[in-house]
Amino acid sequence: MKAPGSLEVDSRQANQPDLKIRLGKMIRAYRTEKKNLSCKEAAARMGYSPQHYGDFEKGLKIPADISALLKLADQLDQNRAWLLETAWEARDDLELPVRLPPEGDPRRQKLIDLVLEIYLDDTPRLP
Repeated sequence: MKAPGSLEVDSRQANQPDLKIRLGKMIRAYRTEKKNLSCKEAAARMGYSPQHYGDFEKGLKIPADISALLKLADQLDQNRAWLLETAWEARDDLELPVRLPPEGDPRRQKLIDLVLEIYLDDTPRLP
């Protein structure tokens, strides 16, 4: 799945450090170019320290907390499903007990939609 104007993600690169770094660069680009926020401002909106948020942008960390991923998507004006799918590809240890099925598997989108439905009411959108 590719959100408009978003980073192209090749699922064959899943769980490779390169994907985490590319995702981090996309997060930083959207923060600086699209949202015109400092790292400190973005971190405060997410409830993180600037150091912790900076680790996302460096590709050192990707939130395992799904609510945090959804807030991050909102902050970047990105599609929630796209960011969830991308993060799920980049790490296997999201707070979910299952792995994301491979691209082309009809269960993949159903699983993403189900997770979003579960978290939708619990994760208010950022202004």
